[in-house]
Amino acid sequence: MAPGRSSGQRRMASRTSERSAAARPAKAVRDLEARLELAIRASNIGFWDWDVARGSVYFSPEWKRQLGYADEELPNRFEEWETRLHPDDRERTLDRIRAYLANPWPDYQVEFRLRHKDGSYRWIHTRAELMRDSAGLPRRLLGCHVDVTDRKHAEAALRESEEKLRLFIEHAPSAIAMFDRDMRYLAYSRRWLVDYGLEGQQLAGRSHYAVFPELPERWKAVHRRCLEGATEKCEQDPFPRGDGTVDWIRWEVHPWRTDDGIVGGLVIFSEVITDRKRAEEALREHTERLKGLSQRLMEAEEAERRAINRELHDRIGQNLSALNLNLNVLRAGLSGASLEAVKSRLDEIQKLIEETTVQVRNVMAELHPPALDDYGLIAALRTFAESRGPHGPLSIEVRGEEPAPRLQRPVELALFRIAQEALTNALKHANARRVEVAVAAAGARIALAILDDGVGVDRSDAGSAARGWGLTIMRERAEAIGARLRIEARPGGGTRVLVELERKAE
Repeated sequence: MAPGRSSGQRRMASRTSERSAAARPAKAVRDLEARLELAIRASNIGFWDWDVARGSVYFSPEWKRQLGYADEELPNRFEEWETRLHPDDRERTLDRIRAYLANPWPDYQVEFRLRHKDGSYRWIHTRAELMRDSAGLPRRLLGCHVDVTDRKHAEAALRESEEKLRLFIEHAPSAIAMFDRDMRYLAYSRRWLVDYGLEGQQLAGRSHYAVFPELPERWKAVHRRCLEGATEKCEQDPFPRGDGTVDWIRWEVHPWRTDDGIVGGLVIFSEVITDRKRAEEALREHTERLKGLSQRLMEAEEAERRAINRELHDRIGQNLSALNLNLNVLRAGLSGASLEAVKSRLDEIQKLIEETTVQVRNVMAELHPPALDDYGLIAALRTFAESRGPHGPLSIEVRGEEPAPRLQRPVELALFRIAQEALTNALKHANARRVEVAVAAAGARIALAILDDGVGVDRSDAGSAARGWGLTIMRERAEAIGARLRIEARPGGGTRVLVELERKAE
């Protein structure tokens, strides 16, 4: 049996147990305080405790850290807070505290700026609760302090961005409107109000379909597709007015998305183009009238060419032939001695008559080539090339076969005149020495190409006034038959004139 403990030992053990029991709550409190301090630091919340009755104040280390100070650098005095208030916030903030102490309300909140250690000001959001003594008088004001400078800057940036967006939309020269997913107006430009007869109305929050109850279903369908993420536009669309008139508009519909990528609504850009469309229509009509006038002028020119051609043939040509015949009769009637005396002179006259006859025939061919009427485009081009003479300064080669069936007469004539003008340009302005003329037919497609080895075309001024007029005439002749004319510089020098058209069904 073990010996028993003495009474003194028992008393000592009891006192030791009591001390251990008393130490456990104190340690628990310290542990709780440490955990609370850690939580406060992690949450970036500063605490303060203002003893209103005594005028003393306590600022937590986190409160001081948010202003750039260590705990020991900043005294726990009310003046440290008051003197750091921004001048623009001072009276407002102090008045709010005094009002709260005089007549407290359930939730005290205020935002103000405090001077940081580096001289800048930080935005602070504080909340507090008043504690009273047993007599109901204000005793302590306990509060928390959070630095919200980043949030304030973000809000200011957002307000600035929203203001810029508002100004952009409101003053944009085009009609712009922004809608939510239910097609309620969020923002709109002045031009929108003017263009759609809504001046003086407040549209914010109203449904687009209530503003325009007779909106065509096809536009509503566009809105539905765009709310699903599509983007659509139309260059010209009729817009019926309430007075029975119709305007033409150009519009684009774009979805706008939230930060998470969801379509939040639509932005519609539109422009009333009625005046522009009328001007374009008037311009088209004017252009058509000019084309018609140009065509009539060209037809009149061809008629005049044919008339001059006949006059040259009937008068000059016949007279030259008669003159040549009479010279031959005169030569036959002279005696040997007389003939010998004037033979050289007669030979010169007869040679001059023959050269004049050739020149007249060439002029007649240029005015209106008979080969074009009788045999077609290729024959007329070859005849024209031959009329330039095999020993002239310009060598012309004509390649290709006559399109079968033959082209319509106005088309043949226009292509011949374009080739004729291109050849004239090559000789007179490009100083060309060699020209190739090619005609190709592939199904309904007809192509005429004229290639020279001259100095090329200066497209900025077309080389000269005469040449520029010639190029203009070529383009007008091409347009008159529905052809496309291209004038290009060739690699290494020279010019290519290309005319392409589709043969129309007879």
